[in-house]
Amino acid sequence: MFGNSDIDKLIQESQFNAKSPYEKLEWIEYDKFEDIEYIAKGGFGSIYKAI
Repeated sequence: MFGNSDIDKLIQESQFNAKSPYEKLEWIEYDKFEDIEYIAKGGFGSIYKAI
């Protein structure tokens, strides 16, 4: 799906095991986000929020 087998497996398992649509993980391409806003930087990366 996305070139990383670990991520692919995680997404597929979440979709298969979800009891409702709200429990599913979904990959969203970066260019689909709007109003990206920087929040903070931590020890493992930066945090952003977007719509």
